[in-house]
Amino acid sequence: MTSGAHDAKAAAPDAPIALVPYDAGWPAKFDAERALLEAVLAPWLAGRIEQRLAFRDALRHSPALVTEYAALKRQLAERFRFDREACTAD
Repeated sequence: MTSGAHDAKAAAPDAPIALVPYDAGWPAKFDAERALLEAVLAPWLAGRIEQRLAFRDALRHSPALVTEYAALKRQLAERFRFDREACTAD
């Protein structure tokens, strides 16, 4: 009978594991990349998170709104059955 560790080793590919030395500059590189992404995405994301949270909160507090939204989603799904982009267009 084999152990679980032996089974995992047997199932792993025969590729060697490459160990690389730690790059002390990596955290700074990561922060720079993150800052760049945030700068590029910020205008696109502006207000969207707040809008979605407000919509979520409205749904949580209004069963009537949930019913109305569900009906709208069903109508849109039927109308745009094969065109997802048109269904979600502004």
